[in-house]
Amino acid sequence: ERLKSDMGDFCLRMGFGLHVGWAIEGAVGSLQKVDATYLSPHVNMAARMEAASKQFGVAILFTGKFF
Repeated sequence: ERLKSDMGDFCLRMGFGLHVGWAIEGAVGSLQKVDATYLSPHVNMAARMEAASKQFGVAILFTGKFF
């Protein structure tokens, strides 16, 4: 209850874009910090779908390939 009262009207909204296809994973960075990166037109399409989910006001958008 205390957490509820501290948060007030806080609302968390998330959007997801789903697409199916190949991707190449690679590690980039240094010895101290390594991040993963993914290269593929399919990854780009999923990112675009995620951005579009905000425009349409929905939680999930997926392409015909996913369905």
